[in-house]
Amino acid sequence: MGNHVGTVKLRKLLLILPLIGALWCDAAFARQVAGSYLAARQAGYLGDFEASALYNARVISRDRNNLRAMEDLVIAYVAMGRMESAINVAEVFQKNGSGSYFVHSVVLAEAVKKQDFRKVLELLDSEEAGRSFLLSALIKGWALAGEGRTEAAVAQFEKISEDKNLSAFANYHKALLYLSKGDADFAETTLKNYFDGGGAATNRNLIALLHALIQQGKFDDAKEYFEASFGDRPSPALSDLYQKILGRQKPNSLLVGDPRHGVAEVFLTVAQILSADDSDENTLMFARIA
Repeated sequence: MGNHVGTVKLRKLLLILPLIGALWCDAAFARQVAGSYLAARQAGYLGDFEASALYNARVISRDRNNLRAMEDLVIAYVAMGRMESAINVAEVFQKNGSGSYFVHSVVLAEAVKKQDFRKVLELLDSEEAGRSFLLSALIKGWALAGEGRTEAAVAQFEKISEDKNLSAFANYHKALLYLSKGDADFAETTLKNYFDGGGAATNRNLIALLHALIQQGKFDDAKEYFEASFGDRPSPALSDLYQKILGRQKPNSLLVGDPRHGVAEVFLTVAQILSADDSDENTLMFARIA
């Protein structure tokens, strides 16, 4: 159904764009713009991001006010991992009042990278931010922490956790915040209270709890939790952590070192949720930003 609708739209554009061009500019130029635009849209539908970037760049070179082409160009650049190129286009787009959720996310990520958390909080008050409550709410917690407002950040995560559907994410990020501050005991208490209250023991929450125990030197407790959750023959992804526990050694780095890493973890969290919902473009977008 989606492909059929896309094809119908393309056919309509194939007829309409040259007509509009003929009214406003010379016919040859109109054909160039129409051709590039249609090629860009088709490339986007097919997931060919390299071709999409090429054709959308051509569209913009001839039509600098084409916001749809700018949005698609940003998406293509992000999908290919060309974040600097995406940011350059996004900043121009944002000045024109983009209204684009994708572009907003890229500009937001750039503000986080620069540790401009005041700008981050301003961006979170925009209309675009309202399109993903979980993403915006979790990032707000980390942005508050980035401004040195730790108590406000904790309160933000606790507010999110009032929604049972979001409690796992909120408690996970609250625990990560405590770990990043060196308060492993508070991280342990946060997660154990969550589990005791019937919360789901997701892999991420369990790993965060293990790190909290290890940071306090509670290796015996960590071993017990690990083997009860993952067994004594863990997957390669968890093998290193298990060996650290058995060797009574602390990991070389924290799960989250600072608010920037916390926001990156938010994008990964949302990307995982979207991947379960089979939303390829959104998943790729947020995974790349993280």
